[in-house]
Amino acid sequence: MRQHTAMLDIPSLCRAEGLNVVTLEGWDTAQDDYKWTNPLDDDDRGYGYPPSGLILHGTAGTQATPVVQDARGRWSVAGAWVGLADSQGHLHSTEQPNQPNTPTIVFCASGPARYSAGYGYSPVLTDFVFKDIRPPLDAHGSDGPDAANRYTFNVEAVHPNNGSAQHSGVTEHEIGLAVVMHRHFGWIERTFAHRSWTRRKPVDPWFTPGGLAGIQDAVIEILQSGGCPWNLCDRHYTPPTSLVLGNGKDEHQGQCNVPDSQHASVIWAFNNIYDAGNQHRYDYGASLSEGRNQVFEYRQR
Repeated sequence: MRQHTAMLDIPSLCRAEGLNVVTLEGWDTAQDDYKWTNPLDDDDRGYGYPPSGLILHGTAGTQATPVVQDARGRWSVAGAWVGLADSQGHLHSTEQPNQPNTPTIVFCASGPARYSAGYGYSPVLTDFVFKDIRPPLDAHGSDGPDAANRYTFNVEAVHPNNGSAQHSGVTEHEIGLAVVMHRHFGWIERTFAHRSWTRRKPVDPWFTPGGLAGIQDAVIEILQSGGCPWNLCDRHYTPPTSLVLGNGKDEHQGQCNVPDSQHASVIWAFNNIYDAGNQHRYDYGASLSEGRNQVFEYRQR
């Protein structure tokens, strides 16, 4: 499988802004031959093309376990997940007792996700996003024949989508990721949400304070000021201290994900403490001893 090269620098750029980032093994070739599409020519697609926007989602749940592929070989439904990381590879919407509760972005796919955004009201892309104009909060027309997945990078934040407060660290990481992508790809304003794309998702996402508009406003403010996202450059996040790899649970269903590799249950001792943004910081999995052919997914102890 080939790498989707346009997204490969985004994790390191996020770290440089002070964000805590995990890249799962295989994220750079995930989604296989599903390629980013040129918004001006649907027949023009390539592994080196960038996405043309950033679409935010909420999971409608309180816990998720990001994976590159699930037990049935299905690719992750999003390019990245954001939440509060525990020490066992799960992301949560709220702080958990006796856990590090680290605000974290987990990258699962550099290529376009095949599911999250789906079909929607086409003018949202053609009349707004592709022209760097903020679309209305909620879609006003019926779904058309176009799916947004092949144009937009999908991000799932772990949140129940019930209007409750979203953890400030999760919101800051969404903002930081959006700022990095806007700067890297030369966008002016291309952050929107699933609810803006289709009437099928009227509360995706729905959180307080500020909601989607708060994120969009913060992104624009930071881009115009040239600053560092929410002063995150001065903030230090400590990653989980240890993980058990293999037998990962699927992103939503919690079904057993049994790997084929005999090495997939090796225990990785992550003994170092890294400051967010430190250039010497390893990706999760970089400290693993031999057995690079393992299935890099997490399981609960």
